[in-house]
Amino acid sequence: MKHPHLLLALLLLATALKAEVVIYPDPGDLGGFQNLRKSERYAVTVNGKRTTVYASNNRTGKDVDGRDIPKGYITDAQFCYFSFTNEAVTVDVSSPDGKGISHASLHPERLGIKAGVSDGRVRFTMDQPRKIVLKTSDEELHPLVILADAPDTDIPTGPDVTRFGPGIHDIGFQRPIRDGETIYIDGGAVVKGTLRKPKEDGPLKNFTLRGRGIIYGGDNEFIARGKGWGRGITAWERGLYSGRIEGCILLDSVHWNMGFGNHNSTFKNLKIISFYGNTDGVRVGPGSTCRDCFVMTNDDALLPEGTGAGAIIEDSVIWHHKWGNPFKIINIGGEQTGGTHDVTFRNIDVLTTGSPVFLSPHEHRPDTYTFAKKQAPTRNILFENIYVERAKTLFQLRPPIGSVLSHVTIRNLHTPVATGIIDGWSPDVRVEDLTIEGLVVGGRPVRSLKETQIKVGKHTARIILK
Repeated sequence: MKHPHLLLALLLLATALKAEVVIYPDPGDLGGFQNLRKSERYAVTVNGKRTTVYASNNRTGKDVDGRDIPKGYITDAQFCYFSFTNEAVTVDVSSPDGKGISHASLHPERLGIKAGVSDGRVRFTMDQPRKIVLKTSDEELHPLVILADAPDTDIPTGPDVTRFGPGIHDIGFQRPIRDGETIYIDGGAVVKGTLRKPKEDGPLKNFTLRGRGIIYGGDNEFIARGKGWGRGITAWERGLYSGRIEGCILLDSVHWNMGFGNHNSTFKNLKIISFYGNTDGVRVGPGSTCRDCFVMTNDDALLPEGTGAGAIIEDSVIWHHKWGNPFKIINIGGEQTGGTHDVTFRNIDVLTTGSPVFLSPHEHRPDTYTFAKKQAPTRNILFENIYVERAKTLFQLRPPIGSVLSHVTIRNLHTPVATGIIDGWSPDVRVEDLTIEGLVVGGRPVRSLKETQIKVGKHTARIILK
């Protein structure tokens, strides 16, 4: 052989490029959890290797303040997670209950991943890690959320690192967290409890929460009542500064999934599944970014803070229920906050929403909303490449109390409907300079407001569709 070294190099390269599939350990008996169990509906294999499938019920009823909350229409969320790299993998979904699967579709639809159904099973190929949802013949009552990652090759070590390995860990309600601490949750781990730094201890600085496993807060519903802020899974009450929240599954929070006041922080590759009222998803403050997240919540899914200057929210998937909305864009703090401005939402799929896509809730009417007597303006907001699969209404858009909503650009918006209202509250509290570029409704380009059912009220200026 003339070139034996070349042949050896090619063989080594072929071996290196072979798909690496990481199936995480089963955590063990989940009988001690109120709202987490092994799925009885789906079994999933990846390249022939079986991965654990979990289920969490939709138990929306009252929020922690005792208010009745509208309930999303799905019965539960089934989900699984795994990691792979280098090559495409084949995912096989079956139904252990013997009923079989007669129909399936994969979402976001625009990815073009086709689900083959045969002999009561579903099989499809993933060419790269993605966050997708399988809907079956039961419509959307029992969706299967498939969360695929790249393997985590940067496991932290050191005296400030707390690592939870595979298995079940009970950390209790409001486990204290501190500046400079790193918490790492391995794939195959389920951490039961919540994390908190109380407001009297000041902002949380240089804190990291990472991993591939699950942190679960759903057994704290009644403990959380009357505890004030700090009832969610990750609660820093004076803000997160230079933090990193990445990779974990945040499951069944009884309040906000994120503390507020986040500055110069990174939120990446998070997976959030929450059904309670007030389960806001990712809060993105000044100088912060949110990328590659899956957010299934019953309240606002992706939202900049009241002082959200320079926030970037992109490359994410939303499944929204009925309370709140997919995007929060208006400021909800007093006028001294400086307002929400210079925010970018980009490359986001909204699989379904139970409220208008672009919404200012009815509670924000000046005569009924008392959170702040007057709010700062909201301005310079960009939405780009937004893909909505299911919604009844597109707009219910109003300005902040006592101020204006201005210079909003919505570019390349794909939606099944073009309905709703854009209006202010008075001549001084108005919506102005809102431009929609590249609106596609039901697959058809629309270039005039006259072709839509969007009502533009009298307290507006320069609302343009082109």
